[in-house]
Amino acid sequence: MDGGGHTRYGQIRTPLIRIEFAWPFALKIHSVLNQKMMLQIANKRVLGRKGNAARKRQGMPWTVGELKQLGKVPDSVLARRWQRTIKEVVAMRESRRVALVMPARRWTAREVRLLGAMPDMETARRLRRPVSAVRNQRLALKIRVFKGHAPARCWTRAEIRLLGTATDPEIARRLGCPVCVVQSHRQKLQIPPFRKRRWWTEAEDKIIGTMTDVEVARRLNRHLGSVTVRRRILGIPAKHPHGRTWTDREIKLLGTMPDRKLAGLLKRNLCAVQSKRILMGIPYLNPRIRKWTPAEYKLLGTMPDEEVARRVKCSLESVQTRRWRLGISNPAPKISPARKWRVDEIKLIGRFPDAEVARRLGCSQSSVTHQRARLKIRAFRRMPKRKLWTPTEEKLLGKMPDLVLVKKLGRTLNAIRCRREQAGLRPVSRCVFWDAKDLSLVGKLRDEEVARRTGHPVASVAAKRLQLGLPMPECKMRYWTAEEDALLGTERDRVIALRVGRRPGDVNERRRKLGIPSCGIREPSTNAWKPEEVRLLGAAPDAEIARRIGRSAEAVKIRRRLLCIPRVDKR
Repeated sequence: MDGGGHTRYGQIRTPLIRIEFAWPFALKIHSVLNQKMMLQIANKRVLGRKGNAARKRQGMPWTVGELKQLGKVPDSVLARRWQRTIKEVVAMRESRRVALVMPARRWTAREVRLLGAMPDMETARRLRRPVSAVRNQRLALKIRVFKGHAPARCWTRAEIRLLGTATDPEIARRLGCPVCVVQSHRQKLQIPPFRKRRWWTEAEDKIIGTMTDVEVARRLNRHLGSVTVRRRILGIPAKHPHGRTWTDREIKLLGTMPDRKLAGLLKRNLCAVQSKRILMGIPYLNPRIRKWTPAEYKLLGTMPDEEVARRVKCSLESVQTRRWRLGISNPAPKISPARKWRVDEIKLIGRFPDAEVARRLGCSQSSVTHQRARLKIRAFRRMPKRKLWTPTEEKLLGKMPDLVLVKKLGRTLNAIRCRREQAGLRPVSRCVFWDAKDLSLVGKLRDEEVARRTGHPVASVAAKRLQLGLPMPECKMRYWTAEEDALLGTERDRVIALRVGRRPGDVNERRRKLGIPSCGIREPSTNAWKPEEVRLLGAAPDAEIARRIGRSAEAVKIRRRLLCIPRVDKR
């Protein structure tokens, strides 16, 4: 406050606000704001230095130690440790197809909103989560799977009028849309498809019935079914109907003998005989299924099934089935008394197979199985002969992959894995990684020698050499000489290849590269067409011409078609 009792106010201007306080408080706030601004400027400078430092190794070659840590440590940690950018670390890891092991983390609200908005694989790629985790979370929240739909087509009145006036592929071509879209919209509007209808003429109707339907269809260029339907509409009988008509004598023979015997006698098909007999309502002479009479039904249950089967002259199973269906009890059931198991007999159960126990005790196998299940005794199982592990075999564990040991030791994969885990040994990966010593050999020795020393396949060594951009050492390339070039074109490529000791393909490629024409020496064809033979084509049927000139009818047909000569039908 000043001498007149008025309070003086100070003003503090910052880049964002303008504050007015009393002077004692204004000085304190001003000092605090100055400190905060100084800290922000210092942080910006430090971050700028760190950003410049992070770009020190950008674009530098990667070492083997750095490549081994990709995917095992987060990308941000590796970028800070190696003074590289995060984008560079991510690009290198993805180019080598190394998956990043992400620890389990909770789902955020932003991640949950992405579920169902796009395919699960795309969501997993964006959120860096497994596809199974994204699918399980979506199912747990009862979110529907994403289904991409193409934008619906807005049909105009002019386009709708086109439907049904032409074929669906033609309309789709005009409108520039798929055929399925045109077809579905036409079916939705219940518009019948376009069909080219060809009306029958009087001249065509006169031909029907004068020859077979197949010949009429071929001459009129119509479908066989269309010709048959038209002939039936006109009431014209077929020229040569399929099958034979049944005579009165043949119909009288139906049912007098078995169908198979009658079919052989009449020289007809068995199905034709059976169909005709069923249509005429004639019973079968020797049916396989015999109907039971009331007198036979009365015998069921009055005597044993074997006696009923003997009297009725049918099988025992037929009598038992008929009695069970009618609910008649068996008058003489064969029920064996319950077996009393002794202590020594019970001791055999489970120590031997059920069939062996039943043979020793003289009872059925089912009774032994029932008694074992009632006493809750495990079934006997033959254990395979155990093969003990030798010290030599145990020394190989953990030194080569388990699958290799399976073939070498003749043991199962599960046995080798269990034995290795009991010994506390780690598995050996089938993949052989490249180290600095192996990489130093690539390009200096041939691929086969590098593969033999490092244990890598030859194809892997060649791929690694091409990846590093190294040429093949000691590459023996045979160059073409002037004498060899002079021989090209003088004879056939196969003969020149034998002379110069090269492959015929290499000789052909060299000759074409130099623009030298081929020798052109060809043996005269002994089966060439003569001019007088060509003049005969089309003058008579192909079979007649083939007989005259001594060629096959197929060869004459092919030659006539190549020369576009029409065919002459045999009259």
